[in-house]
Amino acid sequence: MLALAIAWRVFKSLRNDRRTLALIVVAPVLVMLVFGFAFAGDLRGVRLIVVSNDPVVNAELLSQHLSKDMFEVVALQDPEAAREEVEEGRAWAAVIVPQGFSLKAREGRASVQIYVDRSNVLAADRISAEIARGFSSIARAFGFRPPVTQNVTYVYGGEAGFMDAFMPGVVSIAIFFLSTFLTLVSFVLERRSQTLYRLYASPATELDIVLGYSIAFSAIAALQVVEVFAVSIVLFDVKVRGNMLLAIAAGSLLAVSGVNLGLLLSGLARNEAQAPQLMPLVTLPSILLSGVFWPIEAIPELVRPLSYVVPPTYAIEAIRAIVIKGWGIAEVWPQLGALAFFALAFMLLGVVALKRRD
Repeated sequence: MLALAIAWRVFKSLRNDRRTLALIVVAPVLVMLVFGFAFAGDLRGVRLIVVSNDPVVNAELLSQHLSKDMFEVVALQDPEAAREEVEEGRAWAAVIVPQGFSLKAREGRASVQIYVDRSNVLAADRISAEIARGFSSIARAFGFRPPVTQNVTYVYGGEAGFMDAFMPGVVSIAIFFLSTFLTLVSFVLERRSQTLYRLYASPATELDIVLGYSIAFSAIAALQVVEVFAVSIVLFDVKVRGNMLLAIAAGSLLAVSGVNLGLLLSGLARNEAQAPQLMPLVTLPSILLSGVFWPIEAIPELVRPLSYVVPPTYAIEAIRAIVIKGWGIAEVWPQLGALAFFALAFMLLGVVALKRRD
């Protein structure tokens, strides 16, 4: 009976806490909606370059035999320009149809050259399979003799293993979750121990308090970033083709964003119990919408804009480009700039939340 009395007291306390009740009711629905939408789609709007010197099989014909939803087919004349589109990240793949392709196809001797960006293994395999299906469809329609040989050249990621391909996503999510959660919990404990309130008696402003905590927790998070990368390289033999320090810098900017988000969430929470309840609303969308497994093009257009408001999206793009493609700061500065923006925005919002709460 004593246990029932305790349970009843808990329910009574929840009845008076409208924010916690709202989180209990709304959070599972939001999580399932995001999860369902994130995995409901296929690749969409993939830019495919086609260069054809054949009078029959050209870009227009190939586009008719490919998924219209998946590909945005662009015709070019220069094979080198087509490859550059893939190398510079403006297209996922390029198909080069040589002169005399249709004549050789009738004899079963046809081949095409395909350049693919394999920095995302699942996306690259899906794209390659769809291109193969498209040429098989053309062969059936025109009575070509199989097979049509595909000479596939991986512009990026040709030697990447499973861990190389997924490390940028896993590392980014781990960094973001750890930095956000540890900061959130630590800041709540600071409130409980009255340490935070003693700071209010000093000349320190809310900005000083948030900035001070941000610097301290960000330094800790930066050490965790180095640890995560070290484990990936030493234990899982992940090969970094670009500048390792630049990859760490991208991860550190994400960590700072997570730290400042944790400070913001702690300011929004009215009590210690509400703070951890906010974490699923942050971490799950970050995992599902940031391109960990599939690229952003695979997320349905209805929820795709949300991908651009979660910081891990930019960290994954930057780290993947550095680790697998070997890109430098000249190529990834937009992603680094976005991460810096999130870090600053979360910090300023944390100051506002702290003022309103206290």
